[in-house]
Amino acid sequence: MSVVPDVISGTEVNVTWQAPAGSVDLYKLTLTSGLDSSTVTETGTNFLFVGLATGTEYVLRLQSQAGPVVSAPVETTFITSECFALLFG
Repeated sequence: MSVVPDVISGTEVNVTWQAPAGSVDLYKLTLTSGLDSSTVTETGTNFLFVGLATGTEYVLRLQSQAGPVVSAPVETTFITSECFALLFG
């Protein structure tokens, strides 16, 4: 199983992954930055995180679950883009 984060903007990232062989009931995604952590469950193979901090490094952990069996975690790291305001005068 692999996970691919696609940084859309400074505050959004779309995460996709391939389903492992066999049956899966759900996926658990945990997004961590510093001391902040957020966990969501999903039944599909993609999820859009919104409201992220710009220019911030995040660690994303993905696990699949089938009944009581939970897979080993797959992790990746990404950085959201900086947002710059342009002033016109």
